Amino acid sequence: MCRRFPFLPVILLAILTYTAPHCQAAGIRFSHTDSFVLEHGELLSQELWLVADNVHTEGIVEENFFILGGDALLSGVFRKDIWALARGIDFGGHINGSARLAARGPVNIEGLIDSSIMAASTGPIQLGNDASIGHDALLMGQSVMARGSIGGHLRIMAAQTTLGGDIGGSVRIRADDIVILPGTRIGGDLIYTAPREIELDRHVQLGGELIRMEPEPGLFDVTWTGTLMIRGFLFLAAMLVGAPFAAAFPRYTGRAVRQVRRSFWKCSLTGAIAFFMIPMLAAIAMITLIGIPLGLVMISGYLVFLYISKIIVGVAIGGILLNRRGRQSFPAVLMSMAIGLLLLYIAISLPIVGHMVMIVTGFLGLGGLILGMSGSSTEPPPINKETFKTMRDS
Repeated sequence: MCRRFPFLPVILLAILTYTAPHCQAAGIRFSHTDSFVLEHGELLSQELWLVADNVHTEGIVEENFFILGGDALLSGVFRKDIWALARGIDFGGHINGSARLAARGPVNIEGLIDSSIMAASTGPIQLGNDASIGHDALLMGQSVMARGSIGGHLRIMAAQTTLGGDIGGSVRIRADDIVILPGTRIGGDLIYTAPREIELDRHVQLGGELIRMEPEPGLFDVTWTGTLMIRGFLFLAAMLVGAPFAAAFPRYTGRAVRQVRRSFWKCSLTGAIAFFMIPMLAAIAMITLIGIPLGLVMISGYLVFLYISKIIVGVAIGGILLNRRGRQSFPAVLMSMAIGLLLLYIAISLPIVGHMVMIVTGFLGLGGLILGMSGSSTEPPPINKETFKTMRDS
């Protein structure tokens, strides 16, 4: 599996083993095998979470497809989204939805993706000549070669970047070395951050402006491998905290997630007020000797809530992306949590917008947790022993 995270597959497999008996009611299948093959003409109708050393698909996948494995060779037709974390990924099929790909080795894309793609790798990423992306693309790797066709905006973060093909929107590149191939067409602006200025060949078609942004201090000090390792540890830690919290407090988690999904501005305002007011009240309480224990309790609870806030927002985001509504099984909540947290950590890693995402997430989740403290008169009866692992996240 992944040598840098030898314990990650073990923990994920433990989660899958624990949750697998509960998955049939949700129409979700978990599978762990040495090799998974979907032959041409075969149909996979269930949503599948797969752990395999090798994955090869040529058939039709009707629902979302989640992969944790070694080498993934993905052909055929995918009716919805693909999520893959693998050693290497080679995609040449057709996705009607979006692709979210992460790998320790090379990522090669030659197929058709009707919606968007997000790909990250500690190695090279190649978007080939035959690749076609319907909407936006975000590519993050040690080296990126992007050709083919992209209908929306393109964002690249890499040490080395080679750009060609046809991009309908704007392009933003952050890299040490940038090459724009002759014949490249960019519909919007080309905004880049690099140590040196670039010059465009006269055969490059640029619909907008060429804008260079100065590198931020220390921008290239951290390698992609180091960054991904750090984010991987933080993601794993959040999952190890979030899963027991959701299992121990399913109703409270469900109420907080619903608040986030239904009342964005109300949660954000409540969280912002609490973010500043609770430390002030704790400081006031600690002025007197008697109030010190109360102040310490307030600060401790405040810090716990701040950490849990991103987990609540992660479940809400994952539930929206997976179109989860109504009562959800515990495995379904874990899926939403994993997907949402993964996207949050990727967003937080982005320059410029990362700090804003972190602040909004903190305010939003904190507000949801506070508003979720009040029970609802329309809640279903208490959860019995058979359905203890069931909760509501929408």
